[in-house]
Amino acid sequence: MFLVLKNKLKLLLIAILTISITLCCFNISNAENETSDYEIRTDSEMVDGSTTSTNDSESDIMPISSNDPTPITTTDEIQENVNEEETIDNESDEDEIIDVETEENSDEDEHNHDDENIDIKESDVYLLDQDVTIDYAIDGNAYIMADNVTISSEIGGDVFVIAKNVTIDSNAEIYSNLFVLSENLNIDGGVYDVYALSSTITINSNGYIYRDIHASTSDMNILGSIGRNAFLDCKNISFDSEHPGVIYGDLNYSSQNEFSGFEDYVNGNINYNAKITSSEPKSINILSYIQSLITYLIFVLFIALILKWKAPTFSQKSSTLLTKKAGSIIGFGFLTLFALPIIIFILILLNFTSSVALLLLTLYCILIAVSSSIVAIALGNFVKIKMNLSNKYMDIIMPVIIGLIIWILKLIPYVSELITLVTLIIGLGILTTLFISKEKKQTVTNEEN
Repeated sequence: MFLVLKNKLKLLLIAILTISITLCCFNISNAENETSDYEIRTDSEMVDGSTTSTNDSESDIMPISSNDPTPITTTDEIQENVNEEETIDNESDEDEIIDVETEENSDEDEHNHDDENIDIKESDVYLLDQDVTIDYAIDGNAYIMADNVTISSEIGGDVFVIAKNVTIDSNAEIYSNLFVLSENLNIDGGVYDVYALSSTITINSNGYIYRDIHASTSDMNILGSIGRNAFLDCKNISFDSEHPGVIYGDLNYSSQNEFSGFEDYVNGNINYNAKITSSEPKSINILSYIQSLITYLIFVLFIALILKWKAPTFSQKSSTLLTKKAGSIIGFGFLTLFALPIIIFILILLNFTSSVALLLLTLYCILIAVSSSIVAIALGNFVKIKMNLSNKYMDIIMPVIIGLIIWILKLIPYVSELITLVTLIIGLGILTTLFISKEKKQTVTNEEN
């Protein structure tokens, strides 16, 4: 499913690029046709067709006196002068026509060149690839999931990015919010507001955040400018004297250690919120543990009673799956736990399937909530069978006892996370396997009918 959606997104991008190139070629061909309507005449066509007559025969010429200062011009000389003047006038007219045509052609070339350079996506953009580079303007939102993301253009809406490395190039302008979940975030362009969860965040010397930044990071490097306030949860904050960054508003940060020497870089107030870390052992609140245990066992009992009422054979089927199809349970459980959130995220990106995504998200939360109880019911029935307990109340008592054991195991340090993960995978695997088996049986029944 994930690969199919990825390929569809790639095909959509290729189709958009193909249409854009076709339109540009169509504009260029029209411009060439308009240019061909002009006629550029050569010198031979512009000059009068009459040729200067040359007569080798002698003409009647009056003798010139040596004392007469006025030269006498013959008829042949007069005709040559007239032809030369007409040739000069025609050449000047030709030059003017060519200049006009050249200017018009240059204007058309500039217009076509501008049309080729204008590449704007007037809608939301969804990108899913290993490396994503946005070098075209977007009049809408951008949803991106990749390993490496580079933005070097204008984006009119919000930008949502999940990636390993995110770079906002010096030519980039994001006119709304930037939401980032990444390992490294480098800002070298302009962004209005930033909300980031990253290991390292760097605002380079050319970087500019016009309004606020809200970030949780390990290392925060400020070499550029923040137009208003900074709200940071970090381990380290650094400024560089060679590329002095500035926060024009307030600096609000929480860290284990308080920093000093930021007064030259912050125009507003500096507010420090200390993180309390204590090596002293925490006092154990017995009452809260008892309340948690009672709540958990009541929930397990409630799920067991509902299944006993609506699906009497569920506990038997689930325990049978644990013994005979353990591999399928683990496989389907792992797939449901990690693949379903990706599918939900992709469906959220596709606006017309947002209702389906919301339904799947609700179902996913319910499955996570009941997975531990499902494991307790399946293991309870398995233990009941192994111990040959035939009491009818054991279908209710044994899940509660197994639930108590699971709850106690979750209290062990360094083991609680593993127990939680295992119960999630097994519980989701049991539910998914039973659902698939039921669908297969329903399909076979329908085909037989």
